Amino acid sequence: EIDKNAEAVVSWRHLASGKKTQLVPKGSITGRAWQEEGVEELIKEYGLPHLILAGPPCVNLSSANRSSRDGLFGAQSSLFYRYIDVLR
Repeated sequence: EIDKNAEAVVSWRHLASGKKTQLVPKGSITGRAWQEEGVEELIKEYGLPHLILAGPPCVNLSSANRSSRDGLFGAQSSLFYRYIDVLR
């Protein structure tokens, strides 16, 4: 899921900071843009990023989840490792 309100706040703060670079929202980490060839295409088009914002699902990390607190090895929260792959 992509939180449109969070995206709007990041866009506003980026513009308010006076940065001359552009903000490129690319959606879900599981989407095509974030597969290896997609990352290479993004770098070719926009150059190396200065900042990548991400928020892995906290389902398996939350104390509110009483059935499956598998931490970063849980089915949803393991997406954290995909972010690490993108950074590499």
